[in-house]
Amino acid sequence: MESTGTSRRSYLKRRTRGEKVFSVFNVILMVFLVLMVFYPFWYAIIYSFDTPADASLGGLFLFPRAFTFNNYYVFMKDSKIFIAFG
Repeated sequence: MESTGTSRRSYLKRRTRGEKVFSVFNVILMVFLVLMVFYPFWYAIIYSFDTPADASLGGLFLFPRAFTFNNYYVFMKDSKIFIAFG
């Protein structure tokens, strides 16, 4: 009986050119979709660590220009926030 490792290797060697192209296309598509889903969350996170004046200028893409925790300090200082969450 063949082991699964040997079987898998022989399958990978037997793939046609179309199957290889399809695999590459799938990987590219999945990476694109992951980035499309992840980027809005990352965008919200980097804006939360940026200063309000700098965030209003726009143009943030990967990292905040002026890193600050002040937004979280203001958020935690307001006691009404905790009432809203129960």
